[in-house]
Amino acid sequence: MKVVWTRQAISDLNHAYDYLSEYSPDSAEDIIERIKKSLEALRGFPEMERKGRVPETRELVVAKTPFILPYRVRKNRIEILAVIHGNRRWPDSF
Repeated sequence: MKVVWTRQAISDLNHAYDYLSEYSPDSAEDIIERIKKSLEALRGFPEMERKGRVPETRELVVAKTPFILPYRVRKNRIEILAVIHGNRRWPDSF
């Protein structure tokens, strides 16, 4: 199944990377790699993650990181809607 990133998700990922790399470039790279690996598993089993707080979404909790990726499955693709730090206020919609 194809993974598609929304503009918001790309922006969130870039901001997270920029912030983390200021303090620890190695940590920033590690988190990006963990996100990529999590998405590989999701491709084969898009319904395996928990139901989302926003209707018609699901949430991928990226192990050993503070990040959650809300997503939705549409047709034959997975749409990554955002990259949200666990301490951030959750949006009402996407």
